Amino acid sequence: MLDESSNKQRRRRTGAMSLSEMTTIVVLFHTMRGRQFKAFYAGIVCRFMTAEFPRRLSYARFVALMPRCAVVLAALFETLKGTCTGLSIADATPLAVCDNLRIQRNKVFKGIAQRGKSSTGWFYGLKLHAVINQRGELLAIKVTLVRSIEPQGTADHHLKPVWHPVRRQGLRGQGVFAQDEGQGHRSGHAGTQEHESGRAFRV
Repeated sequence: MLDESSNKQRRRRTGAMSLSEMTTIVVLFHTMRGRQFKAFYAGIVCRFMTAEFPRRLSYARFVALMPRCAVVLAALFETLKGTCTGLSIADATPLAVCDNLRIQRNKVFKGIAQRGKSSTGWFYGLKLHAVINQRGELLAIKVTLVRSIEPQGTADHHLKPVWHPVRRQGLRGQGVFAQDEGQGHRSGHAGTQEHESGRAFRV
């Protein structure tokens, strides 16, 4: 079909796989704790799940359509997340988008990903923050930019404040909130920062 705005021929037909089938595959991949989606899709789904998914897409086409599952997965998380029990624990983990040797060649997250440092070393990517209760149930999650930290530079904390789950996720007044060092809220310019780190405090 011809696109009138750009005069380019583009496909507009619906995909062979339904949204529920694609979402099931994505959830199954994370449930099985897979590390590489391509190996999971080609080696498990396309070989051993032909009866469950008879109208399988190619790997490239599936990856191109995968963003359609975002809204469904967000709704699923809201349905399955736990409830606040009076004790909330927050922590963060790095989401490296590529190896450090390939930073200059990375194009997908160019202008979004940043250099950061975690307890395991330097990485290039984003940060995933999570809040759980004492039963291990997720209460809130959020992906944020990494605070601007360069190996030869200094941190510019006041430009990129840390995500504060107590205020942003409505956890104030819900009991005791514990957080790891570096998870505290920083506000204002350098030298006027308020930082609660490595301890529990009542919210």
